[in-house]
Amino acid sequence: MRKGMKWSDGEPITSEDVRFWWEDFCLGLDSEPWGWGVPWQMRFGGEKRGGRIPDDFTFKFTFAAPFGNFAAHMTRWGQNINGIFPSHFFKKYLPKYTSDQASIDALVAEEGRETWQQCLSVWGNWQTGSWYGPPGIEKYPVYCAWP
Repeated sequence: MRKGMKWSDGEPITSEDVRFWWEDFCLGLDSEPWGWGVPWQMRFGGEKRGGRIPDDFTFKFTFAAPFGNFAAHMTRWGQNINGIFPSHFFKKYLPKYTSDQASIDALVAEEGRETWQQCLSVWGNWQTGSWYGPPGIEKYPVYCAWP
């Protein structure tokens, strides 16, 4: 990754955002009913593999078979993969990072959702499946030119 990249809210984009996408979104929502979770690209070669984060601007994933087009898939929309989520923004919704359940419940209610998982899936749907996004999407940090 290139040092100096920023989310639309000015926060730096780092490999922590990739780790969050993989562990908390893909693996964390893998069994959820709305179909989010581990995209087919991350099962390339027939099995789900993992990744590692050696430093703030490097991430490495391994696959069961050679996948030379992985970098291109990390940058595409409409593929259920983009490999990066604004971890600084979404950690406030996850019980894993916020011990105060009342504050999580208040944030979820403010979003008009029923669960914290739905809050993550709204952003994922915008980034990977919808051009304009749902109402209120402008408050979510993005790394593209059209929030």
